[in-house]
Amino acid sequence: MKTAILLFTLSSAIIYQFINFIGSVDQINAYADNYNILKVKQNLNTISSFDEIISEQDKVQGKDSVKLNIFTQLPADVQGCTCNFYLSRTGKLKKQYIMTEIFAQIAYISINGKVQKFNLVAFKDKVFYHYSNGTYLLNIEFKNHVNKNSENFTVAGTLTLLRGHKVLDKRNIIGDCGC
Repeated sequence: MKTAILLFTLSSAIIYQFINFIGSVDQINAYADNYNILKVKQNLNTISSFDEIISEQDKVQGKDSVKLNIFTQLPADVQGCTCNFYLSRTGKLKKQYIMTEIFAQIAYISINGKVQKFNLVAFKDKVFYHYSNGTYLLNIEFKNHVNKNSENFTVAGTLTLLRGHKVLDKRNIIGDCGC
């Protein structure tokens, strides 16, 4: 296509000289293809790691627009021993959840306005919990833990959302846990 446009815009005398200099139309197409390959190689040389390639690919595919949202309605199965997490004391008073979990086995967060379910994959009780839903990883780390009684406690820590090794969002959280 580029060759046709280029040839169309050149005068016939220049076209004759260009073809004699470069060669056949196939050679012109090969030259154009080599030029495009060279440009791709130059672009790849500016990317220093595989993670950057994935990051660039995600941007092209629109996958880098991940946003954690608060939600106010708990999923129906959130009953019994649970932990509810908030971004602030005000959020806690308004019951604006950033995350909730059931028996530390199932967690829910809202990503781009959709509440998603995660399953526990690893933990150290009251220190860290790692969840996955197959697409994202969700890491919860407790930095402060205060017992209210034998079954209820409050926590402060961080919530980190990842895709592979890429951190998509990291937030400070507070929470209440109990049965």
